Amino acid sequence: MTTLKTIQYIWRQENQKKNVLEIAKQGGSLYDKFVIFIQILKAADKKISEAKSKTEEAIKRLSESDKKGNSLITGVQRLKDLGSPAKKEIPEDFLKASE
Repeated sequence: MTTLKTIQYIWRQENQKKNVLEIAKQGGSLYDKFVIFIQILKAADKKISEAKSKTEEAIKRLSESDKKGNSLITGVQRLKDLGSPAKKEIPEDFLKASE
């Protein structure tokens, strides 16, 4: 009976050792996946920042005046004021920014 209990104890220890090794393996894999996720998130954040910067640059160019003091927005608005048929209006905040 003592021998059977000893064998049972040894098997239990062996199973626990296997579980510990599997937990370590799964933990390492999970960690690696987490690092990859963070890298992708950082890359996406960088792209969003670049897109915001380019959007701001484009909006600035709409409002920038040339040597004659005209911006793209004022030029386009002038076309409408001269009678070009249009159904839409340039948003007020863009018009104010170009003044």
